[in-house]
Amino acid sequence: MNLEIRELTNNDVFALLDIVVKISEKAQKDIAVVAKSGDVQKVGKTVLSILLSGDTREDIKAWCGNLYEISGTEFGNLPLSVTATLIKSLREQEGLRDFLSQVSALIPASLKAAFKSLGNKS
Repeated sequence: MNLEIRELTNNDVFALLDIVVKISEKAQKDIAVVAKSGDVQKVGKTVLSILLSGDTREDIKAWCGNLYEISGTEFGNLPLSVTATLIKSLREQEGLRDFLSQVSALIPASLKAAFKSLGNKS
């Protein structure tokens, strides 16, 4: 399968912000509680389960599909190898650090604090 992702744009920052905003306040508190435990694996599982919940799953598929200029439904029907390729392609894209900084600046403080506390659990 030969799909190529498009370049990230400012619209992608806002699309990801919309996804973050959909994460409920309760879910944000759940992440913060788990983050305080210092169990990185448990935090990863908690974040993944929240992101893949009914509230954000379709938005994530739509955004990933948009990167390939296909629908979210079409993206959802692609093999898992495409997701791995997507992640690799995003990492290799010029300007990714700036893009992530823009997204990070818009993330609610409670989520930032939860993830920051993980970094301090050495």
